[in-house]
Amino acid sequence: MIHEVSCIEYDKELILQECDEAVFEPYVDPKSGKSAHFWMICRDVGPYTKEINKRMCKSLDVQCHPRYYVLKDQFEVPWHYDRGTMCAINMILSTDRDPIWFRRDGIESSHSYSFSLIDVQTEHRVAAVTESRKLFKMSIFDITFEEAQKRLQMLQEE
Repeated sequence: MIHEVSCIEYDKELILQECDEAVFEPYVDPKSGKSAHFWMICRDVGPYTKEINKRMCKSLDVQCHPRYYVLKDQFEVPWHYDRGTMCAINMILSTDRDPIWFRRDGIESSHSYSFSLIDVQTEHRVAAVTESRKLFKMSIFDITFEEAQKRLQMLQEE
């Protein structure tokens, strides 16, 4: 469900700076068309963030689609499966006090992380956050979590 990423070096503060300078809009659910004023998205990431995405694409030999997200404090992302995204590499840019929760076969587990591959096809949520939660996400549409995890493990063994 979650696998730490350690195969590339990055400057988290520079990515956070680009996120802070980005222009956001409310996330709109593609299926329902509902807008979420508490869950903001920016698809136009900064130049350094684009470079990190490019390096990750090359490392995994797959296309990644970069975005920034901000979940406003005291709000949550309810239980869901991502639509169209097989897995994602997420980097928490702000707080790590609010974990991601997974639910499989009725069993819930929480995981705090900084930079990890996430199985977004396993039901997951983020509970009400204690402060705004800023996230850099590289969505992967073409390979499963298991395949991405294998590729990461091979890179990390080199």
